[in-house]
Order: sequence, then C-alpha cells, then structure tokens
Amino acid sequence: RTGWNLMASCEEVAKSDINMTDIEEIQAQDGHSLYTGNNAKHSNLDRLLNGYGYWVKGDKGTLFQARGNLGISNGNNNSNNCSTLIPIVDDSNFTDTPPNNNIVYSEQGESVKDIEKAFNNARSKDSSISKLLVMPSQDKWDSMTIQEKALFLLNSERYDRGIKPFEGISPDVVEIAQDYADLLYSKGKFGHNEDGTPWERLDRVSAIKENKDFLGFAENLYVEGASNEFTKNPIVKAIYNWIYKDKDSSWGHRKFCLAHGLKDNSGESGREGLIGFGLKQGDNYAVYPNFKSTIVVFNAFDPSASWNHDNTIHGNCNNSSSENNNTSILLDDATAIKFL
Repeated sequence: RTGWNLMASCEEVAKSDINMTDIEEIQAQDGHSLYTGNNAKHSNLDRLLNGYGYWVKGDKGTLFQARGNLGISNGNNNSNNCSTLIPIVDDSNFTDTPPNNNIVYSEQGESVKDIEKAFNNARSKDSSISKLLVMPSQDKWDSMTIQEKALFLLNSERYDRGIKPFEGISPDVVEIAQDYADLLYSKGKFGHNEDGTPWERLDRVSAIKENKDFLGFAENLYVEGASNEFTKNPIVKAIYNWIYKDKDSSWGHRKFCLAHGLKDNSGESGREGLIGFGLKQGDNYAVYPNFKSTIVVFNAFDPSASWNHDNTIHGNCNNSSSENNNTSILLDDATAIKFL
C-alpha cells in the first residue's frame, strides 16, 4: 500500500486493513529482527511492547522509524486493559527531566485527535518520555467518566516513562476532591489550606487514615477563567498543564503526577496509589469575577497492604486501545511511518 505517511492511532492502522503481508521486516533499534515475512517471533513480544522505536521495512526496501509501542495482534485485541501491560517491577530510580520551558497546549479542538496531538507535541519536546500517546476512540472516550479520563491520561504519562500506573479510583477520594472544589468556589478562595491541609482532609476518612503508607504529595489544584464559555475538557487541560506547563511552580504539580517509588503492597502488583478528581464550574467565582470559571482538584494517597479494594474502580492504564479482527501490525502515532 502507498501513501501512508502518519498513523494518528493504532485504531486507524487496524481499520486500514493493513496486514502482515504488507510488511517485509521489523527490527528493533539495535537491528535485532523481530519479524520477517509472515513469521512473527512471538518470543520477542516483550520487546515489541516495551520498545521505544522500530524500523519497519516495506516491500520496496525503504526503512522508516516508528516511535512508540508496537504490538502484533492475532484475532481480537483490546490492549487497554491493565492486565495486558508488562509490569514495571521497580520505578524507584526514575529521574525526571522536565522541559526547559513551558509547553503551551497546541490544539484548539476538543476531539480525541486534538488531545492526542497536543500531548504528543509536548512529548516530542520532553526528554523524559519517548513514546507517543494513542487515545481511545471518540465513542469510547465520550463514554468515560471524568475520573476514568483522568486515570487514563495520568497512567499513560506514568507508564510511558517507566513509572508504575496508579491502581485506580477511590470513591472516598473523589468525594474529598469534589467537596473541596465546591468549598473553594463557594468561599471564593483558591489554595490548599482553606479547610485544613490536604492530608488532614484525606485523614477525615478513617479508612484512609488507618490504611495508608507515606506519600509526600496529596493534592494538585487548577483554576481557569474564560470570558465566553467554560473551559472544554477541563480534566485534560489540568493534567496537561500540571505536567507540561508547570515551570512557574518549579514543576511541583508535575512531580505529584509522576510520583514514583510508592510502596507496592496493595492491590495488583505493578500498580499503586488511589486517586480522585473534583470539578466545579460556575459564573460567580470571586477569584475570577465576571468570568466563567473552572476549578479542578486532584487528590491521591498510597493505600497500605490492609486497604480493602472492594470499592476501587480499576480503569484502563495502557496508552493504546484497539480492536482488530485481522492479523495486523498495530503502531502508536509515528513521526515517519509509511507502508510501501
């Protein structure tokens, strides 16, 4: 096939009906052959899932480098379930290198493709990450709650840097975050200590107070005012700005989003930490008078081994989502990928 320059997501590749016969060879960056002809080397699937770049050779002998994850699917494949991830055993040695400057959100649209482009523009300028984000389909994204969307984006940013994903969403933490967002709005205030400290608010739930390990972070806040309409995709914008536009705060919000070295003793191995988001939008917020204001609150804690996960909401934590009924190559967004 000709004319394929940029695959925006693995879904587009899957829908294009490209199959293995269109690919002559796939090599890892070190030149190790992962696939030749119609013989996928399944013993190397761990390399396919973990790799940061691949060489894909078409039938005319031209090589193109594809950045991001690459997987081989035979039959139905839905790789956004956490159980399909290769576990990150230890992230305690992760060292973050924030961008030199803030990276402004690049897109004006609200679709999953716009979100994908904005995050991938930032990722391309961030040396701490070398994989590209693949968003779910628009229908799937629209069906997700704001909590599930937040977990998806945070875990994509974490896992693609080699940091263990958060375990999931705690309804208790959601209630704490939402109550504080409502309180900030009603009081016309903006700060972490308008009703005790973030840790004190978490500890008011006895189950959290009695079943948590130490975590040096507890809360991120985001506020925005707009003259004409409320901020679209507020959870997306909050997470983006905390990670890629946080230089003025010495990247402190980013450090929380990318917190690592959590004590992995609760729930499923390879995932740790419970989160919750609060969102409040309104016209009469004193911090932004005469503006349409948005407040986002993000709280989290690290549950101990004694935590009961019966109410934990386990969201998707892989950064790709696809369903494909044919044997096909699935690739993340690629800077230069073409099938010849």
